[in-house]
Amino acid sequence: MAMSNRDEDLMCGGTKKHEDPNAPKVINSKTIVDLDVHCRHRNIWSGLVEPVVFSVRRETENGPLILTRGDLKVETDTSFLAKIQEIIDEFGLVKINGYYEYTDGILPEFNNYIITALYDSSERLHFDTKGTPESKWCAAMRKALCDELVRHGITDMLPPEEDRKLRRFTLEYNEWPLHTDYTTIRTQDDEDGKPTMHFLKGIWNSETKETEYRKIIRIPEGFYDRITELVEETDLRSFSNGQIDFPSSPFPGAMIMGNGFGTMFGTQPAEEIDRKRTPSIHYCAEGESGKQFNAFYYGDKIPEGLMEAAAVIREYLDGVFS
Repeated sequence: MAMSNRDEDLMCGGTKKHEDPNAPKVINSKTIVDLDVHCRHRNIWSGLVEPVVFSVRRETENGPLILTRGDLKVETDTSFLAKIQEIIDEFGLVKINGYYEYTDGILPEFNNYIITALYDSSERLHFDTKGTPESKWCAAMRKALCDELVRHGITDMLPPEEDRKLRRFTLEYNEWPLHTDYTTIRTQDDEDGKPTMHFLKGIWNSETKETEYRKIIRIPEGFYDRITELVEETDLRSFSNGQIDFPSSPFPGAMIMGNGFGTMFGTQPAEEIDRKRTPSIHYCAEGESGKQFNAFYYGDKIPEGLMEAAAVIREYLDGVFS
């Protein structure tokens, strides 16, 4: 893939940009026949910025579509290119068709975000611009590439298995007046006195200040295998923001039971602010390696996709308790 070269006279910190006036901002075809992608993504597991560089094309006129990533080549099909087109449409990438921007002196991961796509209609999408490792379209490109390689049995873009396989999970909803918690807890009720892992579902009514539901179950066989599968299927991990904007209302009894997970409830007092009435959603998951990923959103900051993903897991959890 051709990379843009900066002008020799561009001073450190200087920016050069231009736009091709003939580059269309609407592409009628949805059928990509040749593709190059170059962007960067911050891996939430390692914290490192990693390149996402791949291409798809036919190496002979009537040959199969070949997906190339570095020295790796696998045969793919039009369904993968259709997924790439969905990403282009979702993030409106055609709007920056023909755009070029380069800033000298900044870190490499903030320059040279490139897509070149040729369509069956001979229309062309091409831009070479600044980006950020947190770009949502770049994350979507990485996921599409990872999913396609996994389909071929190539898993090197996935986190290590000990990170992916979960051993603890917490999900919280604040839906005024109800605050619902699903969480792993530790108890001391085994016959031999050894601590064992249980799971709690609790519903607290902030208006009546009463517990509407509270049940603790011994974690059933295969529980965390299924949670792990659902997290992968719903791509819940992609919504992680690793921050807590404000503490949630503690569920009465959580501190007494000792959840042993360091979740928000039961570990710190709730702020006496009107956000008790603000819808919120929080999750935290921990792999067998001890690595965690979590998210906290409230109000109009809650992504629709997160609500849909969490609802799938919530349905499973409710089924376990029923």
